[in-house]
Amino acid sequence: MDPFKNAPLRYRFDDLSQARAHVVSVEDRALFFFRHKDLELVPGSALQMEWTFQGSEPARLLHGVALSNVRKCGAWIELQDARPLRELSIIRHERKHRRMATDLSADVVRGGSVSQGRLLDISAGGARVGGIGGLMRGEPVNLRLPSPDDPTFFHDLGEARVAWSDRAEMGLQFIPDLASQSGIQQLVSVVAGAWAVAFEGRHPSWCCAEHGSLEVPLPEAALLRAAV
Repeated sequence: MDPFKNAPLRYRFDDLSQARAHVVSVEDRALFFFRHKDLELVPGSALQMEWTFQGSEPARLLHGVALSNVRKCGAWIELQDARPLRELSIIRHERKHRRMATDLSADVVRGGSVSQGRLLDISAGGARVGGIGGLMRGEPVNLRLPSPDDPTFFHDLGEARVAWSDRAEMGLQFIPDLASQSGIQQLVSVVAGAWAVAFEGRHPSWCCAEHGSLEVPLPEAALLRAAV
């Protein structure tokens, strides 16, 4: 089970205001330029990214699609996660476990019904699932990951309760037992191993001076192709 199609990315900011300044809105799309001279992405490929900050501010986990590369400068990325962008404000509660972004098919089982979505991030204590919403807080569900090779096999993550839910995403809190705990630990270990060698960039000290953030020109050709 491979939770990544591309190596994960990490970008380090000083604070939240820097992150906000580098999210570029183009009509109804949110773009971010990952500045690093050695970064080259395959246009159209999906990716996972972590934004970290100095101090105690929790990291933000995002998913995106590579748009285009700028030689020896970095790459433009279209951000796809609505919730982390809305959460570009101070988080006032501490999380007990580190959350790590991933992208896997996921089934949420409620009674006799099965809803299919994407596992967007995972921790030892819970998960965020996209493509499924509208559940009640506290509602019990089961989370499982279908095998891409065998439709009859599932990686069972056990029972969970809905911590929050909107129209398109939900957060789950695991209710661990002996049967599911090993499956959760195995998945968390695999994801943590990939994030330990993430490709890293750093907000340059010369950016965001008195004239605001400095970006390379927008990827107009890539945006036009994506809009067709």
